[in-house]
Amino acid sequence: MALKDDIEGVKKEIGTEEQFLEGVIKSEIFIKKYKKPLIFFATLIMVIFVGYWANEFIQNSRINSANELYSELLEARDDAKLAKLKDKDFNLYALYMLNHGTADDLSALGNDSKVDYLLKEIISVQNGKQSPLLLNDYDAIVKGYELLKTGQIEAANAEFDKIAIDSPVRNLALNLKHYKGNK
Repeated sequence: MALKDDIEGVKKEIGTEEQFLEGVIKSEIFIKKYKKPLIFFATLIMVIFVGYWANEFIQNSRINSANELYSELLEARDDAKLAKLKDKDFNLYALYMLNHGTADDLSALGNDSKVDYLLKEIISVQNGKQSPLLLNDYDAIVKGYELLKTGQIEAANAEFDKIAIDSPVRNLALNLKHYKGNK
């Protein structure tokens, strides 16, 4: 019996080795047959990876330099740095001009197509214009609060009622309406 088991074990080992060698030979044939496409795809994947990494590096360095310029401008205004900031990141330039620019600067930025849409809406509200889509609720809060400060409570309540029920500033409007700006 032991001899029979030994023979079975040897057959299994030979079968396993045979299967392994057969797999190696098949993979070798596959590699020889598709050598050029495999090299092409491997190279393509490497180029895409390096290109993506280089693009990310360039974008991050541009953003970091624009942020540094913005920080330096907040400390002290410099027209040369302001021009560099305008070239590097126009939206950051617009944000700086929103806080430090004149009314003419803001009106010019409000008409510029390079400015982000939400930032353009904020600039138009800052200029005193009614925002068509965004910030309507914010406009109503500001107008209502200004009316509360002047003592026109009914007009302020009418402004607060313009705010939609599902608006995130609805609770603020209700509080201002309830306390009439006293708290």
